[in-house]
Amino acid sequence: MDYNEIVNTITATILKQVKKALDTRSHSDKTFKAKITGQSGPGKYQILYCQNSYTVSSTIPCNNQDTVRVCAPCNNWQDLFVVENITGGKRL
Repeated sequence: MDYNEIVNTITATILKQVKKALDTRSHSDKTFKAKITGQSGPGKYQILYCQNSYTVSSTIPCNNQDTVRVCAPCNNWQDLFVVENITGGKRL
């Protein structure tokens, strides 16, 4: 019996289950990087993420084409907000 193979199989199975559990937790925040594509009002910006356009709110000043870190609180994609302007070096 090859114990390395057994350990690798068990490790891969555990990792797969942990990733699945983390991906299905709808009450956890999701953060991601996106690019500002325009402004849609005071404190509101359009972003491009995974070839989809979303509206985000921000108290951090942003410019067109800035790269920002966005939070979807509790995985709610209707209440997106900017937590960091990576290009401008500003944080919430």
